[in-house]
Amino acid sequence: MSVNLGSEQLTAEEGEQLPANADAVARATLDAPDDIGVVDRTELNARRAQAGGRRAPRLVTTLHGTDVTIATHSYMCRVADAAADALAASGISCEIVDLRSLNPLDVATVAASAARTGALLTLEEGQLTCGVGAEVLCRVQEQSGALRSARVGAAPAPVSSNPVLEAACLPDAGRVARAVRRLLLS
Repeated sequence: MSVNLGSEQLTAEEGEQLPANADAVARATLDAPDDIGVVDRTELNARRAQAGGRRAPRLVTTLHGTDVTIATHSYMCRVADAAADALAASGISCEIVDLRSLNPLDVATVAASAARTGALLTLEEGQLTCGVGAEVLCRVQEQSGALRSARVGAAPAPVSSNPVLEAACLPDAGRVARAVRRLLLS
């Protein structure tokens, strides 16, 4: 697997959830003319020390596929990768788009990917109500028109700091794979 970062090609080892993502996005905000907030998972922080000083592009496609586009960000990229691996075993090819930046949002790239695959699933760690996935889906449909779509997010319950309860609320690979299968059957 290789990851396309504009003019940069990375190997699977370099690209595996790009430890540089979080660091590069945070560094890029320092040069931004507007106020920007960065939200990420603590699980990504342990890998930041290994990160180089790459400048963050707006968006990166981490896996190219033909059946469904999964648009996600931050830690959910790992969940999407695991779901894509499980789905590949049953012949379903996923394209994973790591949004990396929510504002500005690279709608054209997500829309082009969804047009190629014919289906869009948004995956987020937050709840679906007023979530990132709703915004992504709305903006893609405004640009491209109706398409087969689904959203996956946290259960509509308070997310606990207890690891067992947190895992019960947050999306996992199995839940994403089931949602993709339902979407493709619709």
